[in-house]
Amino acid sequence: MLKRSRSLYRLLLLLVLGGTLTWGRPAPSTTAQTTLTLLAEAGLQGYYQPAAAIPVRITVQSSIARDVTLIASEPDSPTRFTHRVSLAVGEARTVTLYLYPTHPVDIIQVRAEHEGALLAEQLVPVIPLEGLIGVLATEAQLPPLALPSPTDPLAP
Repeated sequence: MLKRSRSLYRLLLLLVLGGTLTWGRPAPSTTAQTTLTLLAEAGLQGYYQPAAAIPVRITVQSSIARDVTLIASEPDSPTRFTHRVSLAVGEARTVTLYLYPTHPVDIIQVRAEHEGALLAEQLVPVIPLEGLIGVLATEAQLPPLALPSPTDPLAP
């Protein structure tokens, strides 16, 4: 009986010591997760003027340091507009690429690649708009803006 209790005591001691030595360590099969965040928007709140360049603003952030190639294109077009950025750990970068579509498009494909491997992809919807009007101002409060009606004749 005494031999059995010593064997049991040794077994418990080995289990406790083994658990103490590996406490706080990840399991051998666990690998560090790396993430890349990609956020893209195109045109002016999604609208763009046909037959003109479409600005595509791309923000990318990586959890590890790496070089990333940002790509904007029409989904089925061989023409790609690219820019390469070097990211530090946790650094976010915003890049504007200009897409020159040959015909009206409703989707822009944005990709982030590292050495040819796809890291992230986003399809950005866009809407062609004829007669796009933009207003630029330096003050936060603007006076009321009155645009002439298309049916009213313009004053000479």
